[in-house]
Formats: sequence, C-alpha cells, structure tokens
Amino acid sequence: MSCTSYGTGKKLYDEEDYENAIIKFTEAITFDPKNANAYCYRGASYLMDCEFSKAIRDLNKAIKLDPKKADAYEYRGKAYRIKGKSDYDKAIRDLNKTIELDPERTMKLKAERALAYEHRGNDHHIKGEYDQAINDYSKAIELDPERDTAYELRGDVYREMGHYDQAIDDYNKAIELDPERDTAYYECRGDVYRMKGLYDLAISDLTRVIELDSKVFPKEYNAYASRGLVYMETGQKDLAISDLEKAISINPNDQWKDWLAEAKAMQG
Repeated sequence: MSCTSYGTGKKLYDEEDYENAIIKFTEAITFDPKNANAYCYRGASYLMDCEFSKAIRDLNKAIKLDPKKADAYEYRGKAYRIKGKSDYDKAIRDLNKTIELDPERTMKLKAERALAYEHRGNDHHIKGEYDQAINDYSKAIELDPERDTAYELRGDVYREMGHYDQAIDDYNKAIELDPERDTAYYECRGDVYRMKGLYDLAISDLTRVIELDSKVFPKEYNAYASRGLVYMETGQKDLAISDLEKAISINPNDQWKDWLAEAKAMQG
C-alpha cells in the first residue's frame, strides 16, 4: 500500500496537483513512517503550495532518514530562501550541500543559488553591512554572470558608499544585459552622474526614464524630481521649477517641495 500511495502521489506531484499529492504521500507515510521519499515529496508539495514551515518540517525528516538525499536538501534550500530573513544562510548551505551530493545539479541550481546570495546581500544592505552585501552580490554574479539585478544591486551599494565609478560600471553592465527591462537602471546611473557632476549624462539618462515610464507608468515621476535637481545644480531655474512642479503634482513629496522653494528663490 505504501508503494502504491507513494507512486500515485509522485504522479500527482509531477502533474502539479499538489493538494492531492499531499494526501497520497501522507498515506504512504502512515503505512511506512521511514519512507524518506514520501517525506521529501510531501515537503516539496508543501513548498509548491507556499506552506514553508510544513515543507521544512517534512524535509528535515527526509534528511534525518536519508542524510544523502540531494532532493531534500534542494527543496529545503528553496524553502529557506523563499522564507528569507535569517534563513538565507541555511538556504545557501543546503543548496551547496545539494551540489556536493550531486555535482550534476551544478548548472540546474545556478540561478537558485545566485538568487539566495542576492537575497542575503539585500539583507546585509538593509542593515548597512556594505562589505558583506558586496561579497554576496559578487558571488551571485560569479554563479550567474547574466544576472542583471545583481549588478544593479551591487551598484546601489557602491553608490551609497560613494564609490561612483564602480557604481557606474555595474549600472552599465545591468543595462548592457537587459536594456529594456527596468528604467531604474538608467535612473540610478543618472543619479550617480549627477553626484559626479556629469550633468549632461545625468539629464540624458533621466530624460530616457521619463520618456519610457510615461508610456507605461504615467504617474511615476521620481525622474522628474531628479532631473529637476540636476537643473537646479546647473542653474537652469525655469526647467528645474517645471520638472519639480510636475513631480509634486503627482506626489506631493516634502523634499521635492523644499527643492521647488529653493528653485523659486533662485529665480528671484
């Protein structure tokens, strides 16, 4: 009965019928409490249903029963990664253990491992742990050199650290990898160009953001405020006022109001 229930459960799992797969794997476990495969794939089914605590509980049991079960480490690593926060270290450990047990999965898990490092990097970034964040983003890039988001996120850290040339290099790479994916890359690069005093380049990037975003996100006007600031810093008061008023008309941000008041004071 255990084998029949497990086989039916695995078929349902492969068909992405996770709810009924869980029922069959539970039957298999009832008849054979030492069935590591049933615990593993019931855990995987819970993972696919976003019941992460239940998934981890079952996968812990599968690993206890069979410490060399690569599938269980892989699924538990994914569950830890999605749960996030303090579980990123566990996710990376499990995914690396999967590769250790089954080196043929190296390519299959490349993106998943990169994502785990990227997410842990985000956690370090939020905490102001810049060196650790850069190390994690760099590891994500090492694993998946086509991962444009990792370049953008590492660029953000470099920008906050005042390492503007390195930030620009990373934004350039993100744009090269996917020039149409996200105007945020251009907006971030434009901001760094402004900080470096490369105002023409800053205006060019921010204008591109405005042109692209206005077609898709007509109420997203951060770039207007940023470009208005560039115009202020270059003494182009009328253009600064026009951009800031446009931004404030959609989002009455207090900082933007301060910039507008300053621009109008410059106008005399």
